[in-house]
Amino acid sequence: MGSADNQLIYNVLTANLKEALNKEAVIKETKIINSGNVGEFYKHVNKRLNQRTGIPPILTSNNVIVVSDLEKADCFSEYYAKIGTIDNNCIPDNWSASEGLSNGSAISEPKKMSTFDINCVEFSDVFYPLTKLRLSCVKVLLDLI
Repeated sequence: MGSADNQLIYNVLTANLKEALNKEAVIKETKIINSGNVGEFYKHVNKRLNQRTGIPPILTSNNVIVVSDLEKADCFSEYYAKIGTIDNNCIPDNWSASEGLSNGSAISEPKKMSTFDINCVEFSDVFYPLTKLRLSCVKVLLDLI
């Protein structure tokens, strides 16, 4: 069986699937209309108008596919933490500009720090973004603490 034959079979199956899905949608909509239930009608219309598509499964930096919302959120958080942070113009206490200087003139590789001082993070820097989260997200975060 050649590639052209496979393509033809695929096209026929795809067309049959689309037709079956359309017929099912027509039957469902007809039932809703004939039921006379206004609430069900508006619920159906709103579903059609407000289609939300979730984030599809993603591949992590470790080549692992994640599907749960929490895993995806962790993956995105890790990625965005790597590519950018907001500069709050606060220099950590354990950092010194002279650490990167070699012989007082040329800049060499900066010295690696074993710890990072976060005393410059203000309560409002954390609290305000948390107030923008939905209550369900906050409950999940509190469960993790």
